[in-house]
Formats: sequence, structure tokens, C-alpha cells
Amino acid sequence: MKRLALFAGIALAVLVASSTAWAQSSPLDGTFKNTVTPGPGIPVAMDGTWTIIFTAATGTTGTYRFKYHGQKVDGGSYAISGSKVTFTDHWVEGISCKKPGQYTFAAAGNQLTFSVIADGPHQCYPRKVILALSGPLTKA
Repeated sequence: MKRLALFAGIALAVLVASSTAWAQSSPLDGTFKNTVTPGPGIPVAMDGTWTIIFTAATGTTGTYRFKYHGQKVDGGSYAISGSKVTFTDHWVEGISCKKPGQYTFAAAGNQLTFSVIADGPHQCYPRKVILALSGPLTKA
């Protein structure tokens, strides 16, 4: 019985350690910033620094939050498949999109770069601006 308890304890420790390492191996984990500058197709209302907080749940899934001037304006979950990521909004605030958006992404050093594959109708335009149309995101 003691051996069984010892084995169960070791197995649990290995499971916790490996799941923690797996969650931390996601390229979409951490706090990033992006400064949006108005210009052709980018509205003045989005001017300023946006914070995007990615929280990995596993190596391929997690949650995200957009903040503008310290206030949460949108968020949801993401799922990674290779170099593609799908964002699904869950909060009906600010820039919430009703349909998922799909992007390719690349991580290099302290920067994340996104390119739009497909991202819903007009109400999703702010997500496109923050992630893909205003330059790379920089790790904060």
C-alpha cells in the first residue's frame, strides 16, 4: 500500500510538472503591447497603446484580453494549430466580435507578428487593427 501511495505521488508530481512546462511553452503567453497610430483605414478612436494579455492553458490553447488605457475592452479564447491561431471572443464589451478570427503568427525574440487569414465583418475590424494592421506586438 505504501508503494502504491509513493507511486501515485510521484506520478502526480510528474504530471503537474509536465503540464506546467507544456503551458509555458506556448508562444502566445505573456503581456504584449502595440501602439496604434491613426492613418489610412485606422480610425482616430483607436489611437494609443493597447495591451494584449495572453494566458496559456496548454501549449495550444489559452485566453486573451485586450486593454486600452488600463481598461479591459475585449477578450476570449484562442486555439493554435501550427502557425495559425483562431481567436474566439467571449465578452460582449467594446470590440467584441461575433465570429472567430483566424490569423497566422510568428514569434521572433520579444515580438509577435500576426497576419489576417479571415476575420469576420466590420465589428471585428478593431481586432484586425490591433493584431495585424499596426505592426508587431512587443513583449512588455
